[in-house]
Amino acid sequence: MKIKSLYPFFLVLPAWGYLIAFTVFPTAYNWWLSFMDWYFANPLGPSYIGLEGFKNLIYDPIFHYSLITTLIYTFGVTLLELIIGLSLALLATQEFRGRRLFRTLLILPIAITPVAVGLTWKVLLNTDGIVNFLLKIIGLKPISWFAYPTTALYSLMLVDAWQWSPFIALSIIAAFEALPIPPIEAAIIDGASYWQQIRYIKLPLIKDVLTIALMFRLCDAFKTFDIIFAITGGGPANATQTLAIYTYYNAFYWLLMGNAGRLCTFIFYFSFVIVYILARRIKVE
Repeated sequence: MKIKSLYPFFLVLPAWGYLIAFTVFPTAYNWWLSFMDWYFANPLGPSYIGLEGFKNLIYDPIFHYSLITTLIYTFGVTLLELIIGLSLALLATQEFRGRRLFRTLLILPIAITPVAVGLTWKVLLNTDGIVNFLLKIIGLKPISWFAYPTTALYSLMLVDAWQWSPFIALSIIAAFEALPIPPIEAAIIDGASYWQQIRYIKLPLIKDVLTIALMFRLCDAFKTFDIIFAITGGGPANATQTLAIYTYYNAFYWLLMGNAGRLCTFIFYFSFVIVYILARRIKVE
């Protein structure tokens, strides 16, 4: 009898082991690391400094610059992806020849690894790349996409939007197709135009789905590392150095493990605040 009662716990043991090994332990270790001053090459090992490390982080000008860059990137790219994703979703819900193929192609950018996306677009947007070649053909001036601080961050936003706008689009398409028919039919009978149906009927009904999709993208964009590192590495002149890139340099270039732990802690709690604010707007029925 006792063995039978314990049987369900044995079934979830692998999942618990995975969570402890890859979530609980790294999180607890990072917490411990956040209160340490540790230069990894120092043979004496870490020393406890408590909250002094967080105080130093607050007064760190590079941290301020990286945070501002991260916020510009995060909210800029999320807004861009919302606009493009909504446009793609509205197009994909129309009846036209090749609609199935169009919807299938939407999945492809998401399926490609971000590093591969970054390296591909680095070649395409190179000074002598195919994009500038096409601009020359149509009579426009070529752009140094990643060479100058004024254009590098916004060019990265375009690359991120290319890969992740389909995620927003597919979320909206799924939400549109799950909408109840009667409100839409009633709006058509009352003479509502297509855009009025979208604005006053469909978008309000899918706002929870939109909120969840934006929540995923905000958190993911805030901690974006792979695309930025593959294309610019945080340059030129630190113009694209986000918090994730700054954390990487602290940990693996400068070997300042305590600083890296504190940055990870900040990223975690900032992402938690974003999720909490957006989750409160979701109506649970």
